[in-house]
Amino acid sequence: MRTTEAAATHFRFGHLTWQTEEGTQVQFVFQGAFRRNGYSGSGTDRFPVTGDVIQERIGGTRLCFGDGVCTGTLYFKVTAYDPVNNWIIGLGGMAAGEESILHVYPSTGVYVPYSESCCRISRILSPNAHINNPDEDYRIETQVTLKTP
Repeated sequence: MRTTEAAATHFRFGHLTWQTEEGTQVQFVFQGAFRRNGYSGSGTDRFPVTGDVIQERIGGTRLCFGDGVCTGTLYFKVTAYDPVNNWIIGLGGMAAGEESILHVYPSTGVYVPYSESCCRISRILSPNAHINNPDEDYRIETQVTLKTP
């Protein structure tokens, strides 16, 4: 039996922000960057370019809201790309083309929404060799504090 090492080193960075919309309704903006050649797209090289939408299935990226509810695998609308350095940046949504995520919390309080998956870029992947926890899992989180008006 032959085994091979998994090469899921797709994650570059993530940024999660939020704002209260009304009551306990919160709008999240999840910006993520991933290895470009891990996804199909409309570029001449068949990889994603600005405007394309990917579903982030390599790591199964989703957002958990800190109240026991999580999204399914998120879609990211590509907002920038770099073919030379092999990355795309996009805004996450629960459906193709969405650029934010809306969630209604059950009550006021403090919540810790997060996204976590595998794997950060590898130490050996040129030209983007990573020195901080290469090939390891990652977690992005923020704190949402909802107060009674």
